[in-house]
Amino acid sequence: MDLVDVVVPGPVPIAARDFGGGGSPVVLLHGLGGSKENWSAFAPMIATRHRVVAPDLRGHGDSGDAPWDWEGVIGDITRVVSHFALKTPAVVGTSLGGGLAVLWGESHPRCPGVVNIDGGHRHIGDPSQYSDTTGLDELNALFDAQAQQVERPGPEILGPLRHGLTGVDLLSRYEELRCPCLVFSATRGMPGMDAFEAMGVVYRDGLNRELAKVANPRVEVVEFPGSHAMLFENPSEIAARVLAFLG
Repeated sequence: MDLVDVVVPGPVPIAARDFGGGGSPVVLLHGLGGSKENWSAFAPMIATRHRVVAPDLRGHGDSGDAPWDWEGVIGDITRVVSHFALKTPAVVGTSLGGGLAVLWGESHPRCPGVVNIDGGHRHIGDPSQYSDTTGLDELNALFDAQAQQVERPGPEILGPLRHGLTGVDLLSRYEELRCPCLVFSATRGMPGMDAFEAMGVVYRDGLNRELAKVANPRVEVVEFPGSHAMLFENPSEIAARVLAFLG
């Protein structure tokens, strides 16, 4: 497969990789701290039936820096879609990118489908998720330590972005979606967080109960046997389910 990397000009230069492929277009959105490289195993499987493009979000990978703004990021994605002349693409995202995929679907009701791979519902470190917050300070300290090791995005973007995640309520947005939506929800804890597994169980059980209450028939929820890193743990199974969803 011939990969083509470009930088889409604009107020925030956005790097993107064209994975090629034929058929209807699909845009892939990576997670917090990730890049277009995260799709290296998944994208070729999707490109067997679709034209696939993956941008680096602002402040990530090879893209330019700019304050994190949800509307602005959707605008970045719109410029990528226009640059590659992708007509009404489906959007697939993981983690942070999954939340962005849902926001894209909200503002593009004619989108053929959006896929949220275990992302963007709420922050696991938010005390409102737990009746017993024992260990929560230690969990957030771990997140803070991990953030210090991330090269991109820098602290001026990462801090506001982490706090901004708590203000995006996807659960209510699912009810209003007018395009098809597939949601993958993890059944296992996040890698490297075994010490907080009890909190993770409470978090996931509560989230899956709320996802089960979504009444919009356009939204399909799959409790997938994997962790938050399911895209990397089992890209072939995720790709197969996404291909079946997109048709």
